[in-house]
Amino acid sequence: YIPQFFDQAYDLNRVVISTKPDPLSGSDLTIVQTKDMMVFGDYEVDDSGSSSNGLYGSAGLNLFDLVNFSASYTNMTQDTLEIKSFTAFLNLNTDNIPKINAAMAYYQRNNEPNPFDFKNASENTIMGYRIGYELSRGVSLIWDFKQYYRDDGTGKLKPIKQTTIETAFNF
Repeated sequence: YIPQFFDQAYDLNRVVISTKPDPLSGSDLTIVQTKDMMVFGDYEVDDSGSSSNGLYGSAGLNLFDLVNFSASYTNMTQDTLEIKSFTAFLNLNTDNIPKINAAMAYYQRNNEPNPFDFKNASENTIMGYRIGYELSRGVSLIWDFKQYYRDDGTGKLKPIKQTTIETAFNF
């Protein structure tokens, strides 16, 4: 079991292209990795009884039924491999806001050596917000903004900003 393998960033991390210098030629190598190659690359999955152990913790705060905050942390180890993840959500109670039926912000950093390194993003970092506008009873227009990071071809990470607009039907 790998925690948060199928997470909010799964579609973004299914295939990641990065570059790194070739130690022999000095030229840049382009590396294409799937999510399972990145996560399972150092992770042994076999029938020998090898398993991972770790901890999971979460906390939540409801502030006067106006704002809900929740955060979770995972730390799994197997032999010398350590997988750490951190996720946080901030949900606004929209019951008293006309026409707004959802408002949420999130931060997620999975399978990292230090998921609390907020100043240095990685390819496993994703953050964003979702706002739902009620068009009519049971029909919403959802604005979803995400920011994640990818190799720009020179070995440096650049932020990718993605906005999607969805229509949701609730019945």
